[in-house]
Amino acid sequence: MPAAPAASAAQTARVEVPFVDLDSFDRAMEKALASGAPVEVTFVAPMSPNTIAPRLGHWLNTVQENGGDVVVKNDTKMRRLSLIAALVDAIYTGWRDLRYRNLARNMKAEVEVSQNEIRRISFLRKSVTAS
Repeated sequence: MPAAPAASAAQTARVEVPFVDLDSFDRAMEKALASGAPVEVTFVAPMSPNTIAPRLGHWLNTVQENGGDVVVKNDTKMRRLSLIAALVDAIYTGWRDLRYRNLARNMKAEVEVSQNEIRRISFLRKSVTAS
């Protein structure tokens, strides 16, 4: 039997980190990202894309500053450009911290918005393609 499906399943296992605006969230994110597994941030309370907590904005900003992408997936019929502009504005209000930059290097953050609330954010390693 081929071993590829088992390896593939291990690579897709996600680490879930519930967002609470406390230092413990940062520690949980550090540990989860250091594991190398995809990380999914879930929310215990609704958060509008227009009022992203600075702590979370910091993580998204760090991804973007270190060669990563921030992608907004929106299932509502809102104007995508205004949502992205609001998200970018919130991201740049975050603070910078050197220890997070290495963890966030070459990541992709997928922000899932439903009914004008952020439902989850997934932090994924970007694929490195061979030249």
